[in-house]
Amino acid sequence: MPARIARTFAVPIASWLFSSGIALLAAAAVFVPTVQAQAQQTQSPPVGRVIVMGEGSVSVTPDYAQIGSGVTTRAKTVKEATDANSKSMAAITKALLESGVAQRDIQTSRFSVQPVYAPQEPRTEPKLAGYSVSNQVRLKIRQIDKVGEILDRLVTAGATDIGNVEFLVSEPSKALD
Repeated sequence: MPARIARTFAVPIASWLFSSGIALLAAAAVFVPTVQAQAQQTQSPPVGRVIVMGEGSVSVTPDYAQIGSGVTTRAKTVKEATDANSKSMAAITKALLESGVAQRDIQTSRFSVQPVYAPQEPRTEPKLAGYSVSNQVRLKIRQIDKVGEILDRLVTAGATDIGNVEFLVSEPSKALD
């Protein structure tokens, strides 16, 4: 008798599943692997991690300075502008050498010649008024206590462009270590 009840009961359930569509079977098929995957995840041992974050800083007294300086001159011709520029740069170099800056610590960083045009009237072509010559050097000052004196000497000698004063450390890797 028990086998007969099971058969009788199974037929109505199968027809009910079939009549309500395959959607229920599909949902069951999707749900079963998800449950199995979750069961497998909980069985694996947890992974141990240590995360360390840090920040450090170090202050170091600079042992040299770098300065950008130079001269910009204007004249009617390139020759006149270049001659005036060379004369000014010679005076600046002489003042730097007299201040104790070594020749090897004076390097040309930029030299340019540009045309200069007169202010333009409306509906007219620009007119060439002359030329501008710029000579820029990068100085390394190893006697850091003389930076103020050297800046003053640059201005006195005729430097028209001074800037980018940087105080640096010659061996930063030691401080970083």
